[in-house]
Amino acid sequence: MLLLLFSLLLLLHQNKCWNIIGVQEVRDVFPGPDSSTVDFGAGYNAISLSRTGTYAIADPQSQHLPTTPSSSFISQRFQLRHFKRREDLLKFYMNDNAIVTAGDGLKGRSTSTFLQIVSGEGITSLDSLLVVDIDLVTDSQMINGKVELSETAQRMMKQDERKFISMFGTHYLRCVVRGGKLILLVKIRSHSPVGKEQLDKEMAGLAGTLSLKDEAQFRTKMTKLQTLGTLDWVLYTLGGTVKPPETLSLLQAVNFALKFPSQVLQQDEVRELQYLGYWLLPSVPWSFSTTVSSYQQYTVEIMDSLTDIRGLEDEVGNLKNLRSSQLTWITRNGWKEIGEVESETKNQRKALSSQFTSANIEKFKDIGKKYDGAAEKLKNELNEILKEDATLIDVMDFAVSQG
Repeated sequence: MLLLLFSLLLLLHQNKCWNIIGVQEVRDVFPGPDSSTVDFGAGYNAISLSRTGTYAIADPQSQHLPTTPSSSFISQRFQLRHFKRREDLLKFYMNDNAIVTAGDGLKGRSTSTFLQIVSGEGITSLDSLLVVDIDLVTDSQMINGKVELSETAQRMMKQDERKFISMFGTHYLRCVVRGGKLILLVKIRSHSPVGKEQLDKEMAGLAGTLSLKDEAQFRTKMTKLQTLGTLDWVLYTLGGTVKPPETLSLLQAVNFALKFPSQVLQQDEVRELQYLGYWLLPSVPWSFSTTVSSYQQYTVEIMDSLTDIRGLEDEVGNLKNLRSSQLTWITRNGWKEIGEVESETKNQRKALSSQFTSANIEKFKDIGKKYDGAAEKLKNELNEILKEDATLIDVMDFAVSQG
């Protein structure tokens, strides 16, 4: 099965997605339900962003790390977080070592509901976000003892490193973390940037760290949240004996969150997979990391293009949200042309995602070149449309003033 949901990857770093080149550890922080079937030593390809389904490690053994006697959880966290922008939320959850693919048809598989929502079209620049995050770790296992490539894998590594990558990937699974995770994402949309600025100040006051026993304080904060505007929300869970219903009120979501920890103690799930680069093994020459990095630069170029294209989609979406308020001066024909740019942008994103998913890594260089600058070209078309309508308004205003 393919790995990681890369939700864009809008790990935006200076308006670019991320830099996977030479990353020694890859962490899947939103594993799908198929993750329980992944065994130690399983391969991951950090070039194509996919699980390989093959094993290069010889007889990997695991070590069980039990929970401490003083606590039911190895670790537990209950936090309310405020985010002004979707990009800030993604950057927080996709930290420097987490590689995640996109719900845009990139090499994801069992996709995370949470990241699908975040990477979708439902969040705009006028939305303020509050996230209820309950993170629980019940258990952890990792490869123990000496780790080596199998004889077959060693022979292939010596003969052809590129063939090895195609077969076994670039990293191997060395640690599995079990537990549960709940994310309640609440969104409030403002009517203007000024209104959003005030709303963000009030929502920031609700953020903070709570104890799992702070039921009254949690309910008070969520009641206050409901007074700030019209709310939309989505609930994502991993682990627990009961799955939340597809539709539920905010009160029901709050009640579910409070009961969630006890459910996880009864039934936990794989909540993180950690992969380590093969080049850290004694039997693997350091030249392997150079080979991996040389291909990863093309992956980064493709992801940068995807991020730019998706960013333009967001920009068009923001224009449409302001159509009836601040952008009434745009003509009907102007909106028609903006719609055409939006349609072409979506087509470009889907085509890029499809080609990345289906192509051999040897083709990544060509794909990167093909889409380099695609977003900039469409952005220029959008700017010309806006410039033309703005000029038309100036001409009409001048004619009226002379009338």
